[in-house]
Amino acid sequence: MANSSEFDNLPLKTELKNGDAEDVEKFGSKHEDELEQENVNSGTDASYSDDDIEEEEEKVDIPTDSIVCKKFPLAHKWDFYFLKDDKDLDWLGRLTMIHTFDELGAFLAFLNEARPPSSLKTGSDYNLFKYKIKPLWEEKENCNGGRAVVTLEKTANTEALDLMWQELMIALVTEQFTGNMDAICGAVCNVRNKGSKISIWTRSANDEESNKAIAKFMVETMLRAPGVDSTRRYFDSVRFEEHKQASSKQSSQLPPKILVYTKDILSTWESPVRN
Repeated sequence: MANSSEFDNLPLKTELKNGDAEDVEKFGSKHEDELEQENVNSGTDASYSDDDIEEEEEKVDIPTDSIVCKKFPLAHKWDFYFLKDDKDLDWLGRLTMIHTFDELGAFLAFLNEARPPSSLKTGSDYNLFKYKIKPLWEEKENCNGGRAVVTLEKTANTEALDLMWQELMIALVTEQFTGNMDAICGAVCNVRNKGSKISIWTRSANDEESNKAIAKFMVETMLRAPGVDSTRRYFDSVRFEEHKQASSKQSSQLPPKILVYTKDILSTWESPVRN
């Protein structure tokens, strides 16, 4: 896991634990009688015999080949970025690369610690991109591509945003976009007043077949996230925006390019969305 200093610019649910050197030093400097008194006050019996200690050690002795001790490396390394809402800084000044993840357990632990997007200030972004691909239009991996993006209805509850974003990230790092992972650069969650957005950035704006497949699985992943009410319509469609058009401000003058409609996907499910 990363050191706490790596997360200084990331809003956390709680302050990081086990990383505070000052607390460790204070604890280590306590005298034995002070620690014993603390145990008495807390109702803990501090008078262990050697047999008790050996028995406790046996209880926590986990075989090295146990699944508990195993690590689950990711097929790709992933970089997590945070874009804070600070109007006094330019865009690059607001962007911070938080950490590179190469192991599933560390990534899941990070998700548990980081604040969900709904608790961020409006104008903030979370970005999850493949290793060394920055969330910039002009990056060589991004410049010929675009994004498959959904805009959530303003009436969508904040929990839905959090659950959808988390489920999408897990699907990405665990390579669930079968056959299309090479076409994906990363994903972004934009927290906005007019409706927050979730998008997947792809390498090629011209690969319509791949972009449609990605958009379809994106919808299925987010609406089937545990805790999300799939009978509720949170967004109508997934549209595609080319980075080149967006960077030249042409996108506002062009009709939206729809990759998939949510209703078409839900109509194939056992419990279709209600009108």
